[in-house]
Amino acid sequence: MPALIAHRGYPRRYPENTLSGFTAAIGRGARHIEMDVQLSADGVPVVFHDDDVQRLCGVPGRITDMSLAEVRQLRVGGEPVPTMAEFARLLQAHADLHAFVELKQESIDVAGEAAMLAAVTEDLEPVRARCTLISFNAGILRLAAARGWDAGWVTEDWPDALPEGMRVWFCDVRALPSAGPVNPFAVPLAVYAVSDAALAQRLAGRGAAYIETDDIAGMRRALPGWA
Repeated sequence: MPALIAHRGYPRRYPENTLSGFTAAIGRGARHIEMDVQLSADGVPVVFHDDDVQRLCGVPGRITDMSLAEVRQLRVGGEPVPTMAEFARLLQAHADLHAFVELKQESIDVAGEAAMLAAVTEDLEPVRARCTLISFNAGILRLAAARGWDAGWVTEDWPDALPEGMRVWFCDVRALPSAGPVNPFAVPLAVYAVSDAALAQRLAGRGAAYIETDDIAGMRRALPGWA
């Protein structure tokens, strides 16, 4: 049975990557959540997509230049930026929930692969069995897989091959072929970001295992029986 992934929580109705958005997605039946992680300047993992905070917070600055104390002063739709530790506690409270945690390139560039991975996995260790680390960066994923973490590659384009050790592949819906099978690889495919139920059904019929969506509630209503 195909499954739905709540992309950054429930951004159709709530600010992205916030505890309220994640909680709302869970309350509407999400069993899979995707979220993003950056590192503050003092090396603390925080749940945020962009390195530049202007789009979401309306002020200039970069997450990777800010201390945790400074990051916590930011507001996304009136809410503080969550830490990775806070997200891990939310995950602990919902035993049937799985998280796809995207390790963002900007923080990898600043901290390095090993330091980024160590910081994030320290917070996620209590929920390790229900987390998959995903990234556009193949190097950090190889390192994660070598350390026993489930890992998945994210691409904007159609790849010729996947890095070894991947458990899932995320691909932009715009990069998929217009006809025929959408997944030539041996691991499950998650397609992002799709909020059209008819398109999701077609993609599932062509081989997609997961559909990542901004509208988890609407998609669950339209697709009863999906995980």
